[in-house]
This record gives sequence, C-alpha cells and structure tokens, in this order.
Amino acid sequence: MSVITAGNSSYQGFLRKFYSSNRAASRASTRGTIGNAELLSADSKALKKISKNLQELTYDKDSGEEIYQNIKAFVETYNNLLDNSSKIVDGPLERNMKKLKNFIKDNEEVFEEIGIKVSSSRKLTLEKEDLLKCTPKKIGKVFSDSNDISSNLVLLTTKLERMAKPLMQTESRIRNQREQENALENLPVTTSTMSSTKIDFMA
Repeated sequence: MSVITAGNSSYQGFLRKFYSSNRAASRASTRGTIGNAELLSADSKALKKISKNLQELTYDKDSGEEIYQNIKAFVETYNNLLDNSSKIVDGPLERNMKKLKNFIKDNEEVFEEIGIKVSSSRKLTLEKEDLLKCTPKKIGKVFSDSNDISSNLVLLTTKLERMAKPLMQTESRIRNQREQENALENLPVTTSTMSSTKIDFMA
C-alpha cells in the first residue's frame, strides 16, 4: 500500500525555496517580466537543488508528502527550463540542453514507472494518481543516492547554471543600450533662440 500523499501544505511556498535566488521566477504570473537568461539561471539553479534534494531524501512511510512535493517541483521546474531555454539563441546552450533532453528520453521507462510521462518534445507530465500508487521505496530506486539519475541531473544543471552567467551579462548590456537609446529618443526637442537677423559680410 502506498503512503505517498499530496498533502495540504503550500506547494508554492515549497517551490519558492528552490527558487531562492529569484523567487519571482517560481510564479507563472511574474516569469514574463524576467529576462530569458535570468530565467535560465533561476531554473537551472532550482532544478539542481531539487535534484540534490531528491537524491538525499529518506524514502520511507514518514516522507510521503515531501516526496510528492519534490516530484511535482521537479516536473514543473524542468518544464520551465525547457520552455525558456528554447527562446535563447546560443549554440553551446542548445547542445547542453540537447544532452539534458536525451538523458530524460534515455530514462523514459524508469520515469513512467512512477507516473512521470515523457512527451516527444521531452517535456514532462506528472500523472498524479499513478505517482500516488507508488511506494516510497519504488520512487527511491529512481532518485535516491543509490541511482545515478539524480547525480547526472546535478551535473547537467551545473553546466547550464554556469552558462547562464555570461548570457545574463550580454542580456543586461543589450537592455542597458536599449534604455539609453530610448532615453535619447525621448529627450524634449527645443527650438533655437538665435536671431534670424540678416548678416552681410564685406566683399
């Protein structure tokens, strides 16, 4: 019999802990106000923290709600990363994201055994009822320290986290240039006060 439960605690509050570097990035309502490179940094950091958390969890009957919240956060944060990274044009980033998506695809059967469906685009869907039927031990076989899945996720997200820094600097520089250009365009236009009196020079 499963002891995994959805629980009643605030999921949004739980998710914000992983997005501690940028809590606005944890909310769909405010993600649109954040630059793509900044979101890349926030998402990769959050997914790395969640992967570490899943690796270190105790998978027993007393951790049912915590296991559920972590799995839900893993799926949402991974999908955030996929959606946002696709908006950034950068060869090295695209190659590393491909590695992450291929890793997920390679472990598709393992994920689906615990209710995490992998689509053709490599996005994840959490089948809640299927997950709640699982025992903590079964989920632990996927994410605990005895398996390489969480360890590999930490390595892959660490690379993405490092790549985000120069992209953020470029994004910030472009934003500042645009703000300066807009400021110049919005300067008030003043008319000259010079007299229009005719001046004749000697021949």
